[in-house]
Amino acid sequence: LFRVTENGQPRWNGLPSQSVTEGGSGVLALLPYLSDTNDNGEQVSVDTLTIELISNSNEDAITATLIGNTIGFETVDDDVNGQAILTLRASDGVKSSDATLTINIEPINDAPRIIPFDDLESISLKRNTQMVIDLDSRIVDVDDSTLTYVRVSSSEPGAARYSALDGSLTLSFEDIGMQTVSITVEDGKLSDTYVMQVDVFDAYPFLLSKNDDGTGYMFVSLQDTYIGQTPTVTMMLTSASPTFTYISVTWNICSSLTGTCDGLMQYDLDVSQSSTGWSEELIVPSVLGNGLARPDGSQYRDYYELSILANDGNSEFKTMSTVKWNITESMPAIVDMSDEMFTDFLADLVDEKADLELQIESAQGDTTLLEAKLSEVEAELDLACDDPRASCISDAQSGSEAASESSEINMTLVGIIASVVILGILLTLMFTRRSGKDSLKLDGWNDTGWNPNSVPAHDSVANSMYGGAQNLFQQPVAIAPMQQPAAVAPAPQPAAVAPVQQIAGPPLPPGGLPAGWTAEQWAYYGQQYLDGTL
Repeated sequence: LFRVTENGQPRWNGLPSQSVTEGGSGVLALLPYLSDTNDNGEQVSVDTLTIELISNSNEDAITATLIGNTIGFETVDDDVNGQAILTLRASDGVKSSDATLTINIEPINDAPRIIPFDDLESISLKRNTQMVIDLDSRIVDVDDSTLTYVRVSSSEPGAARYSALDGSLTLSFEDIGMQTVSITVEDGKLSDTYVMQVDVFDAYPFLLSKNDDGTGYMFVSLQDTYIGQTPTVTMMLTSASPTFTYISVTWNICSSLTGTCDGLMQYDLDVSQSSTGWSEELIVPSVLGNGLARPDGSQYRDYYELSILANDGNSEFKTMSTVKWNITESMPAIVDMSDEMFTDFLADLVDEKADLELQIESAQGDTTLLEAKLSEVEAELDLACDDPRASCISDAQSGSEAASESSEINMTLVGIIASVVILGILLTLMFTRRSGKDSLKLDGWNDTGWNPNSVPAHDSVANSMYGGAQNLFQQPVAIAPMQQPAAVAPAPQPAAVAPVQQIAGPPLPPGGLPAGWTAEQWAYYGQQYLDGTL
């Protein structure tokens, strides 16, 4: 025989298992299942015991709450299945003991489910590209996993096909745009239907970035985006871009005020410049007729819209949505411009002025509008030239500098020619003096032994130098009379009086020319006569 004496520890008498249906709940009073004694083994009241919920083994299925000495529990939702074990602890303040409460969820018939399905709700798929999904591994039936049927349909007939052999779902679309695929799973009693949204596109996204941070396939920036300016675009491929073999660019100019787009420009980029990038002034033609969409620059609330189509040799790429640049700011005053902006602004004005002047010069018809535009540009250029940062050359200064340069060139040319002529004369005189005594034979002054062939004009040696000097020696020489008869001078006239010509050579002796001498002979041999060498 054995006698067991209680030691004062609370005792659980065993908690019965509880059952709930899917979506059900229940409560259980705990005190009837407890007893307690003191250290002498005498029974004491259990009302003073404290009960705690220590743990829940399946919080995804059962939610348990302890209120006083009563435990409440319920399933998480209507479709949950399984079992949960709750651990409870009773204490008298000194000693304690634990017990477990098992809660079973009684399943009711549930429709099969596709788990997970979140990643299939919305997908993108290139046209005529096949996608295969292992659907069988995603189908779950908590009631019966052996009897599951699948039906598939799509907005484009035949684009979605389910194979019962391997449980795969195959997608392939011809039509672009948003397509739907409906998947119905059933177990013979209940069914559930899931809908997939498939964005079918004809090209992969071409990623653009306005910030030069290396993201996307291409960095695009616009300069000169003020009202009245014509923007310039700069495009650079990033290191993340594929190796494109074709890039086509389309620009639209639209107005937010009117809601219309009246400018369109499409061109292909030279892919050989992919490493250096591209820069282009956005001179966009009008879609309403001949001419430009913005001949006077951007207008208030305009926006420039860009789309790109490209190919890397295997696949097409295009922008999924257009990229926009809005025109809302006026150009700052000249004094408020940065140095770089002012330099570009001044250069643009100079180029525009030169272009207008060329158009006016070559125009065949009325140039009134061009001249008015030129006046506006010149006025704006004058304001810019007043800025201390400007370095402008006026038309007057340009003409003066050109005339000065031309004058310097002409004087230099005259000096060179004069030097050549003087050198020729000196050489001719030198050779003539050397041969004078031999060629001129005079036996007294009454002898007429003058030889006209000895005149330097016939000297072949002298005439052979510097192109010949014969024309210099055959110029007519006017003979001045020895004495002029006195006459009354006529009244002064406004017209200038021609100067009296003098005989070339040394001064004449008091008696005039020596007998038998001509003016031409005196011009060349008069000095020798005066020196007594003849």
